[in-house]
Amino acid sequence: MFTASPRLRHAGGGLNFPMGESLRPNKCLVPCLLVLLAASLTWAATPVEVIVQGLEGEELKNVQAALAVPPDLVKQDLGDEAWLEHFLDRIPGKVREALTPFGYYHGTATASRETTPEGAVKVRAAVVKGEPVLVRGVVIRIEGMGKDEEDFRRLTANYPLAPGMTLRHDIYEEAKRGIHDAAIRHGCLDGRFLVHEARVDLGKRTADIEIVYDTGPRYSFGAIRVTGAPLYPRPFLNRYLSFQEGETFSYEKLRETQRNLILADRFADVLIEIDKENARDHRIPVEIKLRPGPERHLKLGVGYGTDTGPRASINYRDKNIFAAGHHWEGGINVSRIFQGLALGYTIPGRDVRTFSVLGVNLKRDNPDTYDTKEFSMELQHVRPYVFDRSGAVFLQMLREDSVAGDTQTNTFSLMPGCRIFDRWFDHPTRPGKGYSYVAEVRGGHQSLGSYTGFLQATITANGIHALGGGFSLLGRIKLGVTVQNEDFRDLPIAIRYFAGGDNSVRGYAYQSLGAKDQRGEVVGGRHTVTGSVEMEKALFKDWAAATFYDWGNAFNSFREADLASGAGLGLRYYTPVGPIKLDLARQIGTAEPTLRLHLSFGFTL
Repeated sequence: MFTASPRLRHAGGGLNFPMGESLRPNKCLVPCLLVLLAASLTWAATPVEVIVQGLEGEELKNVQAALAVPPDLVKQDLGDEAWLEHFLDRIPGKVREALTPFGYYHGTATASRETTPEGAVKVRAAVVKGEPVLVRGVVIRIEGMGKDEEDFRRLTANYPLAPGMTLRHDIYEEAKRGIHDAAIRHGCLDGRFLVHEARVDLGKRTADIEIVYDTGPRYSFGAIRVTGAPLYPRPFLNRYLSFQEGETFSYEKLRETQRNLILADRFADVLIEIDKENARDHRIPVEIKLRPGPERHLKLGVGYGTDTGPRASINYRDKNIFAAGHHWEGGINVSRIFQGLALGYTIPGRDVRTFSVLGVNLKRDNPDTYDTKEFSMELQHVRPYVFDRSGAVFLQMLREDSVAGDTQTNTFSLMPGCRIFDRWFDHPTRPGKGYSYVAEVRGGHQSLGSYTGFLQATITANGIHALGGGFSLLGRIKLGVTVQNEDFRDLPIAIRYFAGGDNSVRGYAYQSLGAKDQRGEVVGGRHTVTGSVEMEKALFKDWAAATFYDWGNAFNSFREADLASGAGLGLRYYTPVGPIKLDLARQIGTAEPTLRLHLSFGFTL
């Protein structure tokens, strides 16, 4: 929770016009439309209809809202003739008032009525907007400590109501809010409008706009106090802060700090309070109140996938080793084709996006096409790199003993490398839009102790985009390339590419696609290309249907690449921990195509 003093909640002043304040479409249109909707429900039972002619778009909606008949004033038999005449007399004034926010001060309306043979009454308002009021001159002046900020120069240079344009009240107010918001962004919390006028000359149909804004003093962050987490050292907690004492005050940096602490998955509650009333020399004290969550966590998981069969996992995490914020975790994963033990130790860096990790893995992977036994270690350092995207430099050590077809490898590889990655989705379990990608380059050489020399680059990307109407478009692509200085048979099987399965080319078994040996058995490949296009349609709250097309393979030469493909239909059920997916896929382009059912789901106990 983030709290601020009520005195920090700013709002710009009203719009003053010589002829009085008029309706603003962005302020009154929605509630008026609600009144119109309620009135329309009553009209279904009462014989009256209001028809507006000569307008369209927002202007039509605003006039219709202004002419909405209050349902409690309409008699069932429309017997109140005096009220109806009074309503007709007021139509020209109501229309003119409703058109004023759009710059039409001279709008006219002719009202008439007629009675149908069934006894219903139709009220017609024939509207003529007239000539709009045009902006003649614009004067905008920023004063105060923040007047030289680039935001103000940009807002002044690009003011949306230029001379010759129609005077729009909503645009005028939005521009005012933009000026005030810019002041807040730059720590000028006491900014105010000294002048904010649009002087209208009705005879000449012109308006002169004058805005003078005083930013007032600039505030900065004062003393920062963190309480409630005595077991975590202050240098560790500081890595989650997006601001330092003395920096320009910013609500956005407060929100970012709160977000960092919540995503740290260490605190059950995060509350940030500011005290502007006790600011000295315009330095605002900040207090961050934390309530730590459990430091140790044991998680058991079970699931099922067509690729893996039944699977189970045990994971343990300790989030505060040596009371220094260091993180240790270990996990065991077991399924029909995969058994693995993974250990990891994380040392936090100077900020939330910087850390170092030492990982150790022992695993066996034995689908139908190969059997690999691996022991690996990786030391990586993660921090923002290119274009402020997170990345890592790493050193991997791999010892493997593997068999694929008639090929057997027993190798050692020492592989330096780097990767860049990013991920963003608007919802953790059922996103409507978002993306993720990982791009990695690694390699080994005999001079570094590796049994063979190679350079490998892999990029994997996923995306989802909402199309409207409950439809979403999902895409996935993977591209991998390997260059060797020796024969392909010397490339460790654990480093080769394979394709096929639930998350690759559906319609084919897990890792069943790849380059083949002389006996026709799949042994993997130097390169890979796989992709998928999927259209999903939401059915109910937690259900969706999908249709998809997948393609790809693993091979040793792009010129000889034979891409397999599959297509099918799917059903999705979204749970709080992710979707349950059921897909029926058919192979395409094969002599004897088969159907394959793909089912995957999982949950945590």
